[in-house]
Amino acid sequence: MNSLRTYLLRIVFCAFFVSLAGAIPMQKAVKRAVTLCGGCIMILVVLRPLIGADFALLPDRWLPDEWSAAQSEADAEEAYQEIMQELIETQTVNLLKEQAAELGVSADFRVELIQDEASGQFVPWAVETIGVFTAEQRQALSAYMTEALNIPGERQRWRIA
Repeated sequence: MNSLRTYLLRIVFCAFFVSLAGAIPMQKAVKRAVTLCGGCIMILVVLRPLIGADFALLPDRWLPDEWSAAQSEADAEEAYQEIMQELIETQTVNLLKEQAAELGVSADFRVELIQDEASGQFVPWAVETIGVFTAEQRQALSAYMTEALNIPGERQRWRIA
């Protein structure tokens, strides 16, 4: 509190002396120079606390202790991975529902994804299909899963709804 009082007093005294210097009768060119110098001095007095400030410490003071650039980057990467996983899962389910509708079947699907080591992207690994199918419909949908989604028959589970 005392440092704030000192800071404000410096500003008031500086403003007083600058205005006093401007009140002295002098030639127009000299008056402009005095006004310019006085303005510069006022700016320096006002900005003086910032001149010696250590801005590297500001994030440590204003941000939580657990926050850091590396942490936020890791959080962003994790959020991206979650969004991509959900998007791929939703698209896969929609593809399977479209294919089932073409076969004349209404079904629900649960897709299990894994992360491909080479590309880092999520790919469908297994599918659980819930619905009532004829043998031909089941065979056609199973063939679609194998060919289009690369999910072999051993990773396809079928449940009757």
